[in-house]
Amino acid sequence: MTFSKKTHYQYPISNIEEVDNFYVLDGCLKLLKDQEKGQEKIINGKLQQSYTNSYVYVSPGTKRTVTYKIDSSIPSSGSNNWSSNIDAAMIAYNSIRNFNITFQKITSGSADITFSGGYFSSTAIAWGSWTSSGNPGTSVTINFNYSGNILGSQRTFVMAHEVGHNLGFRHTNWIAAGESLNNPSAGLYGGNLVPATFGSDPYTIMNTGPSYPSVPNWTDFPYTDLLAIRYLYSYDASEKPFYSYLKTSTGGYNWTTNWNTYQYGASGFSYWGVNGYIYSSQKSGTVPLYRYRHNVTHVDYLSRDSNLGATYPGYVLQATAGYVYTANSSGRMPVYEWYHPDKGFYFTTLTSDSVTSSGGWSGGSIAFYTLTLDAN
Repeated sequence: MTFSKKTHYQYPISNIEEVDNFYVLDGCLKLLKDQEKGQEKIINGKLQQSYTNSYVYVSPGTKRTVTYKIDSSIPSSGSNNWSSNIDAAMIAYNSIRNFNITFQKITSGSADITFSGGYFSSTAIAWGSWTSSGNPGTSVTINFNYSGNILGSQRTFVMAHEVGHNLGFRHTNWIAAGESLNNPSAGLYGGNLVPATFGSDPYTIMNTGPSYPSVPNWTDFPYTDLLAIRYLYSYDASEKPFYSYLKTSTGGYNWTTNWNTYQYGASGFSYWGVNGYIYSSQKSGTVPLYRYRHNVTHVDYLSRDSNLGATYPGYVLQATAGYVYTANSSGRMPVYEWYHPDKGFYFTTLTSDSVTSSGGWSGGSIAFYTLTLDAN
């Protein structure tokens, strides 16, 4: 069977390798030959690190259990035993806060994802299959030709990477492979950029398939991968990234939980970063955070004061930015408030950074607490 590399999926020929009864795309994406046709797009109104046009369907506000099994082709001892690293990768996924999928290991019967291994004439260490029809990719295959060289937490990194494909995530730098973003003719292999992530990210675990000897040691998910996972698979949709924007004309800032307001840049604002996560609806222990704008200077400001204009005339309430905590606790981080007479206000999760250390800023007290960017 001839794989229609250009005409069907718009996938560059140079990035496809034929191995036994499947194809390897981008060095670690597995596609069975009999899956080449008839794939279904699953979009469900999602917007755009990158995911394919197909992903695991989970009913809103629920958790979906996805089972996995380690096939007997992976031995229980010796250099080809990857079992503990597979389990470690799954434990890492299960520890992610606000993730609506739970991975459950089974030892018999049919699993949603099966891990297997063998010796293959390929330069790839492992392959993960992509999602289809709302279900996770069904397999991760390990190439034992590299088991003697890929050791310790490197194996955990590889397994976490491949499971990312099982969830529908593309290589973060896939556009560099010659495809175009949101190409509707790209079928299942279209790509969508997750808000607030980038096509070039040296820290993500989802860069082009790791190959020996460049596999990093596993440390944990970087925050951009967590942004991607929580965006596509949020259990509580009210938990939102708190996006920060720089006003290029003044050096001032603005903030929103709605990515569509400014995206990577609009209305004179450019994307700056994420100040943790806040809620779009009130939760126990949270209070409203209001966004104000001065009607003369047009300086933006965040405050927990619902009547700031009475004390500081000229500040006009624009909206409730979201709901934040007033006290520290596990899983929260402080946001510090700074002021510059020529630029306005700045809020940061660091006690001091490149902005405040540039001079002219005063303050540095804690204004409120947001949820952390890390996994828990």
